[in-house]
Amino acid sequence: MSVKSSFKTSAKFGEIAQEIPKSWGRWCPLPFSQVWDCDLEYYAQTQNCNGKIDDLKYMSNVEEFSTGKTCDLGSQTRSILTSWWDEVRKVDLAASQEYVAGLEHFAPMAAAEAIGFACTYDACSSSKSKLLCIYDKVLVLNDKIYDEGNSAADICATCAAQQKCTAWLCQEDYQPGEAN
Repeated sequence: MSVKSSFKTSAKFGEIAQEIPKSWGRWCPLPFSQVWDCDLEYYAQTQNCNGKIDDLKYMSNVEEFSTGKTCDLGSQTRSILTSWWDEVRKVDLAASQEYVAGLEHFAPMAAAEAIGFACTYDACSSSKSKLLCIYDKVLVLNDKIYDEGNSAADICATCAAQQKCTAWLCQEDYQPGEAN
């Protein structure tokens, strides 16, 4: 099972994100504007077990987990990604779309300015595996995660002339960089 294809097309994330506008009367971006960056994937793979991510260049989400008897990495990965995304339910983003405590995993996933990302997992020991996702935008506390809008039209109206608006997101051209 490919984690990257599962993450990028997961209906669960779409369902969760779609619930946010209905419940708040506000629009939250979907995480699908991000582009899978093979260079970031390679960087993540080389750093996953013992490396240190350059936190001046990237944000990352990481979780160690037991592979269990069935070693169902796909199911475990989906569960972890869902728990990271579910942080949005614990903070009132209708009041403010700022990166605050409690959104450590959600914020990089939903950051409007994050375009490139990659995830990888690896068996780092005989009993533990680690999931690592890296995003090309660094947020600090109180940075805006995304701009609020009252409707899809409001959000699309903020896109620059050369940008296409897809799923309430201004689409950027993205050229993967060489991660180091």
